[in-house]
Amino acid sequence: MPDQIKELFTARVLVIGTGAAGYNAAVHCSHFGLKPVIITNRRTYGTSRNTGSDKQTYYKTGLSAEG
Repeated sequence: MPDQIKELFTARVLVIGTGAAGYNAAVHCSHFGLKPVIITNRRTYGTSRNTGSDKQTYYKTGLSAEG
């Protein structure tokens, strides 16, 4: 099993999932100087579990990440 460990990270914030809520949480944490680690099963944007893609939330998250 130890041969499978590639790299060890220490994080104060762990966000699981890349849906709208996950990205929003990560962006808000970064505004407070935290560096969240995001765990997901894909490299693409996720979707909300209940409603699918939430384009308006992604748009707002993108705007808040710029400023």
